Amino acid sequence: MRILIILGVFVSEWQMKTMWRMWRKELEEAFPGAEIIVLRDFYLWWEQDKIDRIVAEGEKYLHDEVPTIILAHSFGGLIAKTLIERVPNNNVKALVTMCTPHTYDVLGIDITKKYMGIPETVDVPTLTYGGYVDAIVPYKYSCMKGAPHKDFYADHAAFYLSKKIRGEVLDDLKQELAKRDL
Repeated sequence: MRILIILGVFVSEWQMKTMWRMWRKELEEAFPGAEIIVLRDFYLWWEQDKIDRIVAEGEKYLHDEVPTIILAHSFGGLIAKTLIERVPNNNVKALVTMCTPHTYDVLGIDITKKYMGIPETVDVPTLTYGGYVDAIVPYKYSCMKGAPHKDFYADHAAFYLSKKIRGEVLDDLKQELAKRDL
């Protein structure tokens, strides 16, 4: 099993070390022995060269036989959908997006979606999450058509920081995988 984590924009080295360390610990407990890979770069949604590098790096992991779960935050969810779309017969068993602007098309995000060819939906089991008080990606834009969705009374960073939210997301993911005998 492999877990591919794709971070959103503005992720600094401090955020990487501090916030995702909490996820890493809980993922290691929930999926013992899983390989955990974090794709990241300090990028903005209009920096196509950096986004293209992240996509190219991620594509390398979707061609082998290792079952892969993608866990993505914010714009990282759009990158994840691009990866899944670009690699036919990929090994992705589940996609989890948190605070991803699936239907939010402001500030040039729509242009980037068009450039990257980001699909509206993907053909893998997907769980989406949003935060009622998220001022960056309002909760009503974090839903993906056809995917189960849950909102928390939380802001954008709570998906990194809240043990309760991380726990619920992981419980939902484990239930989804169990339904599919994975």
